[in-house]
Amino acid sequence: MIALALPLSDFEDAMQCASAMACNADVIVSRNVKDYQNSFIRTVTPEQLLQELKGCS
Repeated sequence: MIALALPLSDFEDAMQCASAMACNADVIVSRNVKDYQNSFIRTVTPEQLLQELKGCS
């Protein structure tokens, strides 16, 4: 199981990261980005994502 091998301290966060990796996600959106600081997927807050999306239009 990939989630067990990830360098994340919380198993639920590791499961979310493994799921994001499995579907080739570009980003994980979370209000608690510090839990994902060792993630292989970039993590942003909902506010950061909205700001990025505003810049795309």
